[in-house]
Amino acid sequence: MLLFFSVVIFYNVKAIENDLQNQLTDASRLAVANLPSALWDYNNEYVNDFVESLFFYKDVVFVRVITDGKIIKTKSYFEFQNKEFSFFKDLPGFTVRETKIDYKGSNIGLIQIAMTRNRIKQLVISNSSTTIFLLILIISAIILT
Repeated sequence: MLLFFSVVIFYNVKAIENDLQNQLTDASRLAVANLPSALWDYNNEYVNDFVESLFFYKDVVFVRVITDGKIIKTKSYFEFQNKEFSFFKDLPGFTVRETKIDYKGSNIGLIQIAMTRNRIKQLVISNSSTTIFLLILIISAIILT
């Protein structure tokens, strides 16, 4: 029974981790699909709106768009202001992705996205606590019976 609950906890952790990776992949794909013409045309207003829209993903904490070696837009939550992308790359509490933006075969920019793993930690603790509680409840019921 202990093995069963261990497998359940492990499966939940993997499912949550895959969800975070899928969100990061989706955000990168959206950038590759939507930003090339805006960067090519120097439509910074569109780039700003796009970056703002990425924060609708639950776990996004940092986004930066760079073109021609210049930062077009950076947005992060307050506690991460003035942090560089390398800060997120070096810490295990974040998942990051850097994606090149191409327009008609030419590299015209880069988007950097960082997502926090805090929600994963909270869900793992919550799921583990629930699973352990159920295990204790089942063992208690077996002993009382």
